[in-house]
Amino acid sequence: MTVAAAREVDRIAIEQWHVPSIVLMENAAIGATAVIRQVAPDGDVLILAGHGNNGGDGYAIARHLMSTGRGVRVLASGAPKTDDAAINRRICQAIGVPVIDGPASDQSVDRPWEGVGVVVDCLLGTGATGDPRPPIDDWIRRANAADVVRVAVDVPTGLDASTGRRGDPTFRADHTVTFVAAKEGFGRDEAARILGTIHVVGIGIPVVVSLASTSEPHAAPWSTRPTSDAPSTGVPPTPTDVTGRTFRTNRPDDPIPTPVPFPNPNPNPNSQRNGRPGLE
Repeated sequence: MTVAAAREVDRIAIEQWHVPSIVLMENAAIGATAVIRQVAPDGDVLILAGHGNNGGDGYAIARHLMSTGRGVRVLASGAPKTDDAAINRRICQAIGVPVIDGPASDQSVDRPWEGVGVVVDCLLGTGATGDPRPPIDDWIRRANAADVVRVAVDVPTGLDASTGRRGDPTFRADHTVTFVAAKEGFGRDEAARILGTIHVVGIGIPVVVSLASTSEPHAAPWSTRPTSDAPSTGVPPTPTDVTGRTFRTNRPDDPIPTPVPFPNPNPNPNSQRNGRPGLE
């Protein structure tokens, strides 16, 4: 799936089906949390959160992990710049999830990393391009050097989801949890080396119908067809999500909670999850 098609899926869900953007974020977090618990069942979790909607996913994931009794903390690159992310950050702070705003260079930035066994990358999403900047670049290098399980949410920070090109640095994931479908750039050899195992989870919307409504040509959501200049390997099969049920590509029989959307008479079309390049 192209980044543009992912934005279109979100737009259709919000504008045509009246699913609030924060419900899409919640559903994404439910699916991502389930995968994290399966692939990394032990150890305290450090979530690296950016200031866009990818960071909002991170705050929601932190809440769900805390509700299971898991030790979790959030290291944030700054205050959220989207409404949905800000809401989830406030919830985390209200329920006692430690949220640390990390400076570019300070000894206090060491404390969030102490004793963690899992690092979850929720820094930049599919709209980001170019090399990560401070303090994010330092955090990525630190995560890559640490003896931890590394999980990327939607896309590893530093990886261009459209081209598959890696920035300097790029988060080196053991597992990548991506939403709706594998992204176009995932099939490139350069990307495959840092994605780890790819897990595709739904966001509680009927993907087949939504993709059929988009104006952009694309492969069906279950297709393994690469783009014309991409290799024929590296893109995992992406199963159809027609009931709101989520899947993971490597073991689709694993039980994962079912996120369910609900209607809102006042949807906010300006809160698209994938529509803010550089902020996710």
